[in-house]
Amino acid sequence: MPKFKGKISDRGKWDENKMKEAVKNVMEGKLSVRQAADRFDVPRSSLHDRLKVLKSGKEVAFYPKLGRFESTFSENFSMQLYEHVKELDNRLMPLSRKEFLKLSFDLAENLNILHRFNKEKGVAGKDFFTVLEKNIRILF
Repeated sequence: MPKFKGKISDRGKWDENKMKEAVKNVMEGKLSVRQAADRFDVPRSSLHDRLKVLKSGKEVAFYPKLGRFESTFSENFSMQLYEHVKELDNRLMPLSRKEFLKLSFDLAENLNILHRFNKEKGVAGKDFFTVLEKNIRILF
C-alpha cells in the first residue's frame, strides 16, 4: 500500500483563547498585528479580519471558522422544526416537500433570521431540505 504523500493542512488549528489575547494586546496598543500573530501563534490574516470587524462595532467569533457556509437554523431549532413536522404528521396533516420548504422560509422571515433562501419564490431550497433530512437521520 502506498504511503500518503499529501500535505496535512493545519488550517483552523489555533486556539480561541490565544486569539482573544492577541486581539486584546493589539487593541490596547501593546503589540502590532504582526507581533501579536507571532507571539500568540495565530494567523495574521485572521487576527487582522477580527480586528477590522471589532473596530466597525460588530461582534466577532474568536473560534476558528473554515468556509463561508453558516446553517440557517441552529441544531436545536432544526430539531424543534422536525418535531413540529412530526407532530403534524401524527395528527394526520402531513406536509409535502413544497409545504415544508415554504414553512421553513416563512419561519426564517418571521424570526428575522439571516438566510439564503429564494425571496422571489418564497421557499427554501432543495439543498436545505436534503441537508436537514440527512442531519435528522444521523440523529435518529
